[in-house]
Amino acid sequence: MLALLTQCDRGHKMTAVTLWRGAPTLRIAQAQREQIRGDLIRAGLALFQRRGFAATTVEAIAADAGVAKGTFYNYFSTKEDLALAALAPMLRDAQAALQDLPPTAGLAERLDPLLGLVGAWATVTPDLVWVWATELPRRGITQPGSALFHEMLTGIFAGAQAAGQARPTPGPEQLAVGLEGVLLSQVAHWYHAGARGDLAAGLRQAADVYLTGAAPAAMDGGGYAGGHARGIRGHA
Repeated sequence: MLALLTQCDRGHKMTAVTLWRGAPTLRIAQAQREQIRGDLIRAGLALFQRRGFAATTVEAIAADAGVAKGTFYNYFSTKEDLALAALAPMLRDAQAALQDLPPTAGLAERLDPLLGLVGAWATVTPDLVWVWATELPRRGITQPGSALFHEMLTGIFAGAQAAGQARPTPGPEQLAVGLEGVLLSQVAHWYHAGARGDLAAGLRQAADVYLTGAAPAAMDGGGYAGGHARGIRGHA
């Protein structure tokens, strides 16, 4: 660093030193941004739970996070964006649970952490699940939370096909897209019925109906548990 500085003129020396000394400041600024973003998400989720999504305003979220309303828009364009931003960290919990499963785990066991997580969201914040279900078809899988959900489903199907637990065609991504449609329809039915009942159980039943058709014919209609005696119906 010193050798480089001696080769520069005075103005360049000052610029280099300024940039060099500014690096920790940039890291601090980034950490502050992440802190504010996290505060906004936590405040938003708490308000969604207490008031409901429709009754929660951007002003209220900003106030509870301790920032100005204008600061909110430095991080999110809408409260829908904030709600969706909270999904990816939640999904990582299910991702961790999947990684703990044995290699012999069947489709039912691998899907259960995901479906159980959606059911848990519904128990705490039904509106959050509904926002996800309505925004996913509109935005596609470009949003990080939806992209991660799709990636996890695709990985589950790829593993099932490799293990002979699902037919080799269509490919895992197409199977994931099909199941996403089934699950979103189930969420819509549950929400418009007054958000009553066990959503996780309904999702498992809907997935079972869909995936029985994806299983190899050799399973003789035995569900998609990949040789396990119990399909997803056993979780309901």
